[in-house]
Amino acid sequence: YELVMPNAIIIDNNTIGKLTTSDGQLIINDENTIDSLIIKNSRLELSDNTTNTINYLAITGTRGKLAEVVGGENQSTLDLAEEPTLLYSSFININITAEEPPVADNGLDLGNNSGFTINEITPLTYYWVGGSGDVSDLTHWATSSGGSELHEDAFAQIDNIVLDANSTDGKAVITSSDEITINNFEMLGITDSIEFDMKDVNIYGFVYLAQTSTFDLMTIRFRGTVVATQNLGNTDDNLYSLYFYDGEHYLSGDTLRTKSIFIDGGHVHLSDKYIETEQLYNLSGRGEFQNSTIKIDWRLYGNNEEDGSDFTNTHVYLADNENKYSTWPRIDISGDTLSFVEVGHEAQLFDSSYDTLMIPPGKTVNIYESISVATAKINGEADDVIKLIGNNGAKLISREGEDIDISYVEITNLPAEGATMTADLSIDRDGNDGWIFTNEILIPEIPSGLSAIEITHNSYLATWDEVEGAESYIFSYTTCEV
Repeated sequence: YELVMPNAIIIDNNTIGKLTTSDGQLIINDENTIDSLIIKNSRLELSDNTTNTINYLAITGTRGKLAEVVGGENQSTLDLAEEPTLLYSSFININITAEEPPVADNGLDLGNNSGFTINEITPLTYYWVGGSGDVSDLTHWATSSGGSELHEDAFAQIDNIVLDANSTDGKAVITSSDEITINNFEMLGITDSIEFDMKDVNIYGFVYLAQTSTFDLMTIRFRGTVVATQNLGNTDDNLYSLYFYDGEHYLSGDTLRTKSIFIDGGHVHLSDKYIETEQLYNLSGRGEFQNSTIKIDWRLYGNNEEDGSDFTNTHVYLADNENKYSTWPRIDISGDTLSFVEVGHEAQLFDSSYDTLMIPPGKTVNIYESISVATAKINGEADDVIKLIGNNGAKLISREGEDIDISYVEITNLPAEGATMTADLSIDRDGNDGWIFTNEILIPEIPSGLSAIEITHNSYLATWDEVEGAESYIFSYTTCEV
């Protein structure tokens, strides 16, 4: 029988006649016997350590859209009976067994392949000409700077694109409704304003963006195994997100502003910088942030794997963006140590260590698991207290065994340990073993007939609901007067 599917997942062990996937993705799990497998302009993904037996195999793409063949980390094997057709395709983690080692023409070797030869596609350079336009329009891509000879095919993953002084006579807007994938993206000698209205840009080499460039929600994904310096130009203007998957990357300049930073592999150097972002995730790989100041609007996640995140001498500020998100800003650096953390908003702190933790008056901080601090600058004010709330058995620990003194703090379910921990002019809401409360502020009981509407440290304001003729009164900690 014959199956024609643009997108499909094959599970279990099967015997299949002819299977065709065009302009989509085919995922093959387990091990199968297939008479004819045809992959056109698509992605073929194979399970790790599996062997699929195929009589005839054809995998073809185009120069502008290579077909992709992706195996597991320990390779995936294709056992072929006939000579295959392999053209304009990329390969990673693939082993081929055949009577004669096959040849993939105009292909791309992404590593860990065996049993066949890949004749790699020749990289080309594409020069933008003609001012504003869409990257899919080949009339904008010349073979030389300002030249009239145009490329006949769209650029591929190994190609480079260049914008220079001959690209436009004035301000230009360059658009793309689809993601693009290239090697290097370079802007040279640009003095005119260039606005990019693009989706995702996948980079396998480096970017060099001009200071005159601006962005409309553009995401850059660094996928290559290169060691490269990335120059992001004017990041003040809405560069949406940065993703790092592989390679080693240095970012030029002292300042980085972007909506999101995701490190999901590779080695990223972000030391000695001022960074503003809504969220920074170091999920895997190594992120270096030594001696940097990081202003976080929402989430900071670290990676405590060996050679994971390094936050040595890093100052983190949780920005005061009240009501901007549905959840509070959060720090979860999984055992790493931050040099200085200042909470500028209601926040959540997870298993972390701080040289200095600073919480200004009026903030509420939920602590999950336990955090340790060497120095705590946690001092509220009489009319603007700080609230510390422990969750899931959390504790506040003196990391160096030094005494810690805080004041004007309302503490709930947050035991203290490691040294003498003193809370002056504060409120003990129970569950706070290990704290010494000095000059403790006691919350009085509400007399019968009253309902509390506000508590401060020097008064208790209530409404007198049941007594005719009286509207409200104020009483101190020990006396009550109408």
